[in-house]
Amino acid sequence: SAGRQPEWRLEGRWTPRLQWGQPPVAPPGQAVAAAPADLSNLVFLAGRVFVDNNGNGRFDQGDEGVSGAVVTIDDRTKVKTDAQGRYELQVVGAGRHLVALEIGSIPLELGLAPGVEGRRTVELQAGREGNVVDFALVRLCSLSGLLFLDGNGNGRPDPGEPGLGGVFLQLVGTPFSTFTAGDGSFALYDVYPGQWQLRVEPGTLPETADQSQPVEVKVNLAPGEIQEGLLIAVPPRVEEIEWTF
Repeated sequence: SAGRQPEWRLEGRWTPRLQWGQPPVAPPGQAVAAAPADLSNLVFLAGRVFVDNNGNGRFDQGDEGVSGAVVTIDDRTKVKTDAQGRYELQVVGAGRHLVALEIGSIPLELGLAPGVEGRRTVELQAGREGNVVDFALVRLCSLSGLLFLDGNGNGRPDPGEPGLGGVFLQLVGTPFSTFTAGDGSFALYDVYPGQWQLRVEPGTLPETADQSQPVEVKVNLAPGEIQEGLLIAVPPRVEEIEWTF
């Protein structure tokens, strides 16, 4: 009836339950819409924004909720996550809805986990159960170092061995790439943690460098790591000697 309003109760595995009684109040992490005339078409949505420390895509022991993150539905109704990273909201109308995480509302050192979409069109069912949308995040990394011409082959930049500027670097299997600065220095930011190969594009090397062989270095980044001082040694071009008899 018009005098009864829904409120939230969470039980067990973070499943919203509908209870009749007092008018709804929106505590932190919850957004309550005005009561529709037809409660049978009311959609309840719950979820969590969290740092996925073990990388399994689910919130479990050792993961951390992210408070203050903003989740929207259909770019209209907004709600902030509570201290445990949880949110709840309700809208009118079952069917397809756009559920999104506002990236600008999460800390700068965090980003969406690989494969996680920040904006998702989902099919929501009318009622109080089953509509759960989580957003898994990771701690982003940074990487910096020097690309140089290794004349003596010892793997270290020595006097007389210049840095190589304008060279294209690609973190294989990711969208992350950069060009080296004039002194050969480079930096990549907001990189996903994991094991990667950093590849030098031979066609962008100067003529003084050996362009015949690909140069790659292995990079291992822990979540949130700031890795500095990576050295990429490029051998010099070998001059061909013409023998005359």
